[in-house]
Amino acid sequence: MGSKRDSATQAASPSGAGTGVGVLLALALMTAVSLHTVVAGATDDPPASGEDAARPRPTAPVTMVFGGDVHFESWLADAVVVDPQGALDELADLLADADLAVVNLETAVTDGGVAAPKEHTFRAPAEGLTALAAAGVDVVSLANNHGMDYGADGLADTLDAVDVSGMHAVGGGLTGQAAYRPYRTEINGRRIAVFGATQVLDTFALDAWNPGPNRSGLASAKRSRGGLQRLLAAVRRAAADSDTVVAMLHWGRELEQCPLPRQRTLAAALRDAGVDIVVGGHAHRVGPGGFLGDTVVHYGLGNLVFYASDGPATVSGALAVTVDPDDATSIAWRPAVLRGGVATALEGAERRAAADAWTALRSCTQLAARPGTG
Repeated sequence: MGSKRDSATQAASPSGAGTGVGVLLALALMTAVSLHTVVAGATDDPPASGEDAARPRPTAPVTMVFGGDVHFESWLADAVVVDPQGALDELADLLADADLAVVNLETAVTDGGVAAPKEHTFRAPAEGLTALAAAGVDVVSLANNHGMDYGADGLADTLDAVDVSGMHAVGGGLTGQAAYRPYRTEINGRRIAVFGATQVLDTFALDAWNPGPNRSGLASAKRSRGGLQRLLAAVRRAAADSDTVVAMLHWGRELEQCPLPRQRTLAAALRDAGVDIVVGGHAHRVGPGGFLGDTVVHYGLGNLVFYASDGPATVSGALAVTVDPDDATSIAWRPAVLRGGVATALEGAERRAAADAWTALRSCTQLAARPGTG
């Protein structure tokens, strides 16, 4: 707020006669700005456009790294309980330079709750979150088809465990407002808002996991029950006072790498609402990525920490997105393979071959390799 107050003072304090009037006007402007800040911090409403126009530009590049699906089933649960600080050390090479690292947490973190009426339900020990935080993860999205596998109690436990870990959660909350609220941060002067939402839900979950004014649930990107409408409205609010808006999605069809029509439609809708980076997973396969105009879109991040031990499900990686102070954006796929269920960066010829394979996947999309096209 200091720079905004200085700008207001300079604009209101002419030299020579009338200085006293200028000072009074400056004080009035400062008071108005301060009052607005209190109100904006307490609600989801964007600040006035004049305040945004007076704000300095970001000061340095920001690198955000996005990873795919994470759970702690089978041997992974034992690994993080035995060594919560070091079990996921292999992620460090993928996340080391990240100013902000975001992944999809595809499990409840609880030892309570009641299992949902579905074939597969996932739950994990809290040590899994300790391990993620130790590896450099900052934000986890809970919005997926396993986020409430153990009901409202399981979600409440998950939110508590995330808080204790020092990370932040998006896409799930104890109320609808909380579920659709982004995580906000400022890095190198760049204001960033991160959303989580799912386009994949079991039929029973359309109602059972739909959050309300006094009911917990997950943020939905589906048109049914008004989920997409709520998500787009929240995005527009955040875009009004953010430099970069991110949407971490759960979408697509399992085992398929190329995007479905509904994914393309959703990516375009989010772009039009103000999202700058659209990333996601669910297929448990690495999918294609690129640019839709100036918006980064990545359809399949694959598995990051998962109980796969061989085959295509072990093909992994992370997407690095670097945004310069002038908003120029570049992307880089960081190929990896699951070893012991944990994404491990590839090197040398293996890395080059995996990067080429990722680039080739773009042929089944309308995405471009560089911004401004696609």
